[in-house]
Amino acid sequence: MPVDKILLVRRGGVGDLVMLTYLARALKAKFPQASVHLLTGKQAMGLATMCPYVDEVLPVPKAWGDWLKLVLRLRRERFDTAFIHHRFFAGPALAWLCGIPTRIGYYWKNHGFALTHGVPFQPSRPQIEEAFKLVELFGSPVEMRRSGLVIRDEDTAACTRMLEASKYDPARALIGLHVGGAEAVGNSDYAGAPVDAKSAKAFTPVRRWPAEHFAQLADMLIREQSAQVVIFRGPGDEPAIDATVKAMHEKLFLIAPLMPIPQFAALVSLCDLVVAGDSGPMHISVAVDTPTLAVFGPTHPGHSGPVGPQHRIAWSGTKCSPCWLSEQIAVTGQWNGGKMPVCWRETRECMTGLSPQAVYSIAAEQLSASRQASRRAKTQNYAGGN
Repeated sequence: MPVDKILLVRRGGVGDLVMLTYLARALKAKFPQASVHLLTGKQAMGLATMCPYVDEVLPVPKAWGDWLKLVLRLRRERFDTAFIHHRFFAGPALAWLCGIPTRIGYYWKNHGFALTHGVPFQPSRPQIEEAFKLVELFGSPVEMRRSGLVIRDEDTAACTRMLEASKYDPARALIGLHVGGAEAVGNSDYAGAPVDAKSAKAFTPVRRWPAEHFAQLADMLIREQSAQVVIFRGPGDEPAIDATVKAMHEKLFLIAPLMPIPQFAALVSLCDLVVAGDSGPMHISVAVDTPTLAVFGPTHPGHSGPVGPQHRIAWSGTKCSPCWLSEQIAVTGQWNGGKMPVCWRETRECMTGLSPQAVYSIAAEQLSASRQASRRAKTQNYAGGN
């Protein structure tokens, strides 16, 4: 059947939608005549505006009446193909209700019953590679393996002015730290992992590296690398930021203001290195090609971690890690109403046991490699000019 009108389905947070932009770009390259429509959650819609490979963004409704209106609308629009980036049965079932004849997604347990085509879900395979496997069901391998995010010049200019106002020194490395996030998903279009205070329940952010560890890392980067450290801010991140700054001994360069996702992505792109947990800002950093150091604990670094030679993963590799994947809540015996389980051992040792010294060593290697690459580029440009 022809592929002329595609519906992408992905309800989730900022990081989830970042993964989908790779798929959107690959689909546009493979089917340039097709229109791509995205059905996603409200908290990720700000990011969708950065993806020119999506022709329309549809918000996931909340009320049952709105769901009915959505189904009727999608049936009228006669989509021919749906790519469901969920393993839960509701996504394929929705596409079936909307009368979409070709429904493509992941086979996992019995949740792919409404799919017409799919690939087996592999938890150790990177999410980006999983998305490409869906496109490759149509034949040739995916050639374009890059993010679909595009940073606007005006957002870069705004962030540059902000840095200059804070006495930014271009000769020194600019390193971004995201000390918060990695928790329940809320309903904001801002960066980070926001929490809706009205609906979110109490949780333990088991994917978050301790604030004291971030503080020690920041001190070492400032002291040993003469770096300028900027701490990113997302809604709900204030307690983590306050705890980090309070535990620091060196002078912090900047705490970034709360900003819409497009501006946040622009600020990330200006950094020489970003250190973050398994969160939306980490995925944004990778997507805009900023060298990224991802701190992992309970989640599988092979599935959610960054892909690319300039990116690295810090993982303690404790015997009980990884203990949580989005399709498995392992041995916790508890559920907090969100996506995040509690540490079943009540120690969080996969995160607390990962020392600041170990993470700093990796960061120093990345900065050294970046400097060497910059020197090689300058040498080649000089030789070419002669």
